[in-house]
Amino acid sequence: MLCLAVVTSGCGTIGKLHTQAGVMVGHNFGDESEKGFSETEGVAELGYVTGGFKSDAARGSFGGTGYLNVGDPLRPGIKAIARRRFNRSTSLDLSAGPMITYDSSGLFNGFTAGVALNVSFLTLRSEYVSWPTEPWDEYHYSDGALTLVEHHGSGHEHAWFNGVSMNGTASWVVVGIVTGLFIIAGANGAFD
Repeated sequence: MLCLAVVTSGCGTIGKLHTQAGVMVGHNFGDESEKGFSETEGVAELGYVTGGFKSDAARGSFGGTGYLNVGDPLRPGIKAIARRRFNRSTSLDLSAGPMITYDSSGLFNGFTAGVALNVSFLTLRSEYVSWPTEPWDEYHYSDGALTLVEHHGSGHEHAWFNGVSMNGTASWVVVGIVTGLFIIAGANGAFD
């Protein structure tokens, strides 16, 4: 089925396959457990948006995508996309949807929403991401002895990520290069 979508999308028959791969940097402003951290994550998306960039396509279109925030932990999900085209190479996407986090038991328990400016093969993206956290204990030591244990309740983390991604064919090239580097690193014992 995916092969059929790729072929018909490439021919311009049914619209444009939505593919992106890139990197984002985020700052957490959520609950105590991770507050103030900054982290870099990878992002990958594969979906479909009606109309593509054909000259006779409507200025506005809709679609959806499966995505993966590649960080610690991995956060997969789905989101709906509303796209506004300005010309054949420039568009603006608004997107939102649920995600699954490591403690979700397979159910959606997080959320993401964002905006993306697509210019040719490059996308500038900004996304809000929220996910729940488990209760945890913080241990404080002085001179090697445990002096204090602080208990932190569960809550929600809220992070704002900004970044850049490649779309279309360029995203497949990025994914291929990164996959190749992981294979080479694994073969040389980098993950042992």
